[in-house]
Amino acid sequence: MASKNTVGYNRSMLFRLFRHFVFVKQKIDDQLRSKYYERFIRLYQGQVGKNLWVRQNGKIHITKGGKLEIGDNFILGEGADLFVGREGNVKIGDNVFIGKNSTLVANGSVSIGSGTQIAHLVTIIDSNHKFSDPNKPLAHQGGDVGKIFIGKDVWIGTNAVVLKNVEIGEHSVIGAGSVVTKNVPLRTVVAGSPAKPIQK
Repeated sequence: MASKNTVGYNRSMLFRLFRHFVFVKQKIDDQLRSKYYERFIRLYQGQVGKNLWVRQNGKIHITKGGKLEIGDNFILGEGADLFVGREGNVKIGDNVFIGKNSTLVANGSVSIGSGTQIAHLVTIIDSNHKFSDPNKPLAHQGGDVGKIFIGKDVWIGTNAVVLKNVEIGEHSVIGAGSVVTKNVPLRTVVAGSPAKPIQK
């Protein structure tokens, strides 16, 4: 009769084998998904460098007419969404990471410099709805489209929001939960809503 230690050891081994199987399957799924999006981007006349990596439930949408250019070693995290509208233009440098469940929407222009790291649940959007006419439903008033420029080696913390017509200088840090509505000079740390410098 097997001892309790032997039974426990066998269960532990089975769990480890199962966990390894899940890990391997997920890695294969990520590789297949990444290859699919690599071809998809090129099909829409976009450019993509080496080592594109799109993790589980990550999605890239390109509306006909939109332009997308991605450098080497790009990672789109789990559940993250990259949307390029029909007049959108997105340029992403080398070694850029966009974290889990983050959203990037480009109906105008969004540029992200090399080495920039974007944490989980970040929203970057270069447009918003008009609301100036009280006699029209918001859905019928159209939108304002702008541009966003994020320099090289920028860190954007969890739950931050970057809105239209903003430039973030190189080597800057955007604190978690910040709402960026104005330009951020290079090598500046900002935080808050609206985001303000806290350190230079």
